[in-house]
Amino acid sequence: MDINYDDKSISKVTCTRFLGLTVNCSVTWTNHIDLLTKKLSNTCFLICNIKPYLSLYALKIIYRSFFTSLCLTVSYLRETQHIVL
Repeated sequence: MDINYDDKSISKVTCTRFLGLTVNCSVTWTNHIDLLTKKLSNTCFLICNIKPYLSLYALKIIYRSFFTSLCLTVSYLRETQHIVL
């Protein structure tokens, strides 16, 4: 099926990012959770590497700003979509 807008063809994509959410053509959260999992892994790596250089207070701020918000998002998605990680 071809979709045109303003005499221009709109190409079909399998996955897109919209308002901060990554959604695939099946309208599932799989791609978004994969992205969040990668972000959590990167955050763990960051915290482990900067741990010797920062105070516990600074580490807690970094943890809460990065890790906690991502964990809450993954937890919510798992509950609403019955996703097993």
